[in-house]
Parts: sequence; structure tokens; C-alpha cells
Amino acid sequence: MPERRLVIVEGPADRATLVALERAGVLPGLEPREASGGEVGGKSGLAARALQHAIGGLGVVVLRDRDERDLPSVRSSFANELSIEAENRAIRVAMVADVWVLPDAAPGGVALVVTGSGAERIGGFDLSSRMLDDFLLQLLVDSPKTLAALSDAAVRDHALAFRKLRELHEILEGQGVKVQSSKRLLQLLRGITGFPASAATYADRVINKAAALDREALERVYEPLCQDLREAVQALECQPARDV
Repeated sequence: MPERRLVIVEGPADRATLVALERAGVLPGLEPREASGGEVGGKSGLAARALQHAIGGLGVVVLRDRDERDLPSVRSSFANELSIEAENRAIRVAMVADVWVLPDAAPGGVALVVTGSGAERIGGFDLSSRMLDDFLLQLLVDSPKTLAALSDAAVRDHALAFRKLRELHEILEGQGVKVQSSKRLLQLLRGITGFPASAATYADRVINKAAALDREALERVYEPLCQDLREAVQALECQPARDV
């Protein structure tokens, strides 16, 4: 990636993940910003924030969790949200080679990356909702030395931590509480291990430790995400120049 590319993400933990990956040299050239920088945040703010920057002439990547939907439905939903935002601003949006462009405005564009692990199970847990956190959970499953190096955690024994996570998961499921996303499992794991900080700080610490102690696992786990982001940036860079 020859220049820094703007990536709009859903929230602080997603931003912390991309910042840590860039710092580690796993995915250079990105400038992640939260959707909440606009009037609304989270998924509902992604289209508005991306369009805001595209109107300014920038090529923007949007990173969105797949959640419980398939890829076509997520892309269709985002396209609809982007069209509504464009209509509200009285501008046109068109799809050209996997990039939404603004034919009547500055030569910016928006590329969408729908994220989430393709694995059916992570650490023995069935997940129905797919998201960026899938990769962090997979990294902790695959890298005992990373968990052991989290000095802020009270419990750093990998086998003990995941045994307790499975036990708590079974108890909750037995009470009718469904835990089917990596985000919820990571919340439970942070509680079990006694890690006192936020989800964003946790992602930052885990990736930093893995970069220093288990780089092979870090690069292997996050490669699908990195590849998707590289392809999105390439699609933006391949857009032909337009007279406006």
C-alpha cells in the first residue's frame, strides 16, 4: 500500500485492532477512524461517514461485521444505506468494479470489506454471528504464550482460562442464555482472567504481545482480514480518473 488509506470502522475496539496491526507491521498503510465521528455511530454511521470522506475526494474502505447474515445481504444493506445518504445530499452513487463512486462529485470512492472468520468453530465454540473479534479470539486460542504474557490479567494459564470459559459457557447455555459471538466470549474471557481494561485496550495488548512473542500465529490468524483489506485498497486505486 503506497499511501495511508482511510478505513471506517464500527467502534473503538475495531479501531484499536487495526491500529495495533499497523503498529506491528502486519497491515501497514491504514488510518482507521470510528463511524461515531459523524452524527451517529456503529453500523448506522458507517455509510454517512464514508460518504462524507468520499465527497471530499478520498478513497475510503469501510469495515463491517457480517454478524448473522450472509455476504450478499450485508453488501445489499450497506448499498441501500449509502444510496439513502447520497439521496439526502442530492448526489448520485454508482457501482464500478466493486467500488461505489460519485459520478457527479469529486473522484473519491467507497469499498466495503465484510469481516468475520470463515471457520465453523473457534476454540470449540459454535458461533452464529461473525465479526472482527473472531480473529482476536482465534489468536488467543492458538497462542498460549500471548495469553501468558498479559501482565494485567490475574489468570494467565491458557488451559485454565479456556476450561473456565467452556464451563461458564455451558452454565449460561443451560440457563437459556445464548453466547454465540466472539465479542461475548471475549467479554467472558476478560472477566475470567481478571483483565481490568476495556475491549479496545484488550485488543491492543493481545496483538502487541503476539507481535513480540508469536508473530507466526498473529500473521496467520489475521491474513484473511489483511488480504480482504489489500484487495479493497487495490480496487480503489484501480478506479479510473474522472473529470468533474
